[in-house]
Amino acid sequence: MKKLSFFLMLLSSILLVTWCGKKQDTTTVQSLIEDGDTVAVNYTLSLSDGSVKDTSYQDIAEKNAILATGRVYEPLKFTIGQKQMIPGFEKGLLWMKEKESKKITVSPEDWYGLKDDKLVQNVSGSVFTEAWITPKVGDVFNFQFAPWKVLQISWDIIVIDFNHPLAGESLIFDVTVESIVKWVPTTWGNTAQ
Repeated sequence: MKKLSFFLMLLSSILLVTWCGKKQDTTTVQSLIEDGDTVAVNYTLSLSDGSVKDTSYQDIAEKNAILATGRVYEPLKFTIGQKQMIPGFEKGLLWMKEKESKKITVSPEDWYGLKDDKLVQNVSGSVFTEAWITPKVGDVFNFQFAPWKVLQISWDIIVIDFNHPLAGESLIFDVTVESIVKWVPTTWGNTAQ
């Protein structure tokens, strides 16, 4: 019995020394973006022709002559699934991990849609004269947060395109995930700290 006990202790010691002597795996499983997580991403938005339309990087904005006065260029922060961003953009971020970079292409159907010919309409010029505005072809106006563009002026009729200026365009986002704050469900009524 003493021999068996001694043998088991010796075997345990050998296994313990062997286990402790192995190099420990220090890699950790990175969090992946899921619905409800709050993320911060840097991005550059381009169209299919390569023109840069927006970015969170000041140097890229300067280089492409789209620098906005007073804007703070920093990562964009929002919560996935809260409809703060266009759906195709959010969908492209799902399952990305921190510091991962990716190109996300969003089709027109996943944001402003295709151009709608019914949204090109004739408007009386008096609408502009009453507002003391002299429109020119190519002018873009914002009305109730919706941009519209003057396409043609003839006599007292002005042709306006009420489509969003980027309707029908695919958006190409070059994104890098800077941080992920995981969504943690709360338990109502639980006052334990």
